[in-house]
Amino acid sequence: MLISSSEQLAEIQSKFPDRPVRITQFIEGPMLTSNNIVCADKILVGNISYQITGTPPFTDNPFTTIGNDWALPHILLNENLKAQYNMIATDIGNKLRESRWKGLFGIDVILDTAENKLYLIEINARQPASTTYESILQEKNTTFDAHLAALTNSPTTVELTPITSGAQIIVRNGELMRDKNQDAIIQNLHELNLDLNIIPYTNTNPVSDWIRTQTKESLFTAHNVFNNLGEKIKSALV
Repeated sequence: MLISSSEQLAEIQSKFPDRPVRITQFIEGPMLTSNNIVCADKILVGNISYQITGTPPFTDNPFTTIGNDWALPHILLNENLKAQYNMIATDIGNKLRESRWKGLFGIDVILDTAENKLYLIEINARQPASTTYESILQEKNTTFDAHLAALTNSPTTVELTPITSGAQIIVRNGELMRDKNQDAIIQNLHELNLDLNIIPYTNTNPVSDWIRTQTKESLFTAHNVFNNLGEKIKSALV
C-alpha cells in the first residue's frame, strides 16, 4: 500500500488495529531490472531495462510491473551509475554461487533521483519473465543461451549481446479494463500500422496479463513519460 495521507493511514488503522506491518520510506524514481547469469566461470550482468511500473491505464495498481524498455536506461544512467548497478548484480551473483546457484537470476533496483543513488529492491532467484523477449531482441549470444550453458557447466566463451532498444508493455486485468473489449483494443493496435507483436491472453484474475504489445523501438523519453509510439499504443486502449 502506498500511504499518501494521514486520513488514509487512519482508515487502515481502524480496519486492522492489531495487525503487524512493515513500513519503509517511499523512494521516488525509476525502477530498473536485469536478467543476470551465474556461469561456471563468471557472473554475466544482463542488459538493464527500465521496468515500467504502475502506469495507467495499463494497470490500476501503482506497484504492478507492466513491461520493460531497454533503451531508456541508456538515458537515465551515467557511467558511474552503470558501474554501481554492475557491482550490485555481480556481488549478488557471487553470493548466489556460494550457495551453488547456477543460471539466471534477476534483480530489481530503484534509482533515487534526489540522491542519484541506486537501491536494491528485490532478488528473483529464477528465470525472470523478461528473459524471453530480451533474448529475441538479442538474436545471438542471448541471455537464454548463457542460462543453458550455465546449467550444463559449459565455459563462457562469449559475452551477452548488448541491446539499446526494444520494449514490451502489458495491459493487466483490473478496474480500468473491466468494461473494455479486448478484440476492439487489439483491432485499434493493428490499425496503427506499426511493427508490433500483439499477444492476447484469456486470463481473468486481477493484475494478470490481458494484452502484451512488443516492439523493437523504445516507448519512453523519460521516467513515466511516453514518446510518440508509447502515446499511440496508450491511445489504443480507449
